[in-house]
Order: sequence, then structure tokens, then C-alpha cells
Amino acid sequence: MRELAEIGPDPRGGWTRLAFGPEEREAHALFGRWAADLGLRVRTDAIGNTFAELPGEGPALLVGSHLDTVPRGGAYDGAAGIAAALEVGRLLKGSGA
Repeated sequence: MRELAEIGPDPRGGWTRLAFGPEEREAHALFGRWAADLGLRVRTDAIGNTFAELPGEGPALLVGSHLDTVPRGGAYDGAAGIAAALEVGRLLKGSGA
């Protein structure tokens, strides 16, 4: 989370990672690296959404959040959901699910 908070600090206060802007893209790249490090399959669609999937058969679970912020948003705006999704992936992978 601290590493993500290094992307987009706003000198006026808060964090600014506007949708489709360079800071948001940098945040997606960081998320992709974290997910790949967990052994998840990472892909980005045509409009820039990043997906991390645990390969396998059986029921699926979809967890989502966002990496952009409102102008001068909070440090955990969207980031908390990403951290939770990665933790769910880590736990499922560790359980052999």
C-alpha cells in the first residue's frame, strides 16, 4: 500500500490518479506486478482494465476495485479494495483452491 501511495501524491494535498492518466496506468502496472508475483495470470483489456486470475477449474469469484482517485483523494481511495483482492487471491492460491 505504501508503494501505491507513492504514485500520484498531489502537492495541494491528497492523491490524484485520474482515470486513463499516467499515474493510474503506473498504478495498474504496479498491481500487475504484485498479482504476477502471486502467480496470478494478468491481462489488460482494450480500455485499460487490469485483471488478475487464478488459473483453474471450478467456481469463480470476482473481486474488483479501482486504482484511479478523485482529485486530491485519500491515500486508500480504491487501494484498499485492491489490497483485499490480492489477499483473497493469495489465500485461495495457498489453499490449493
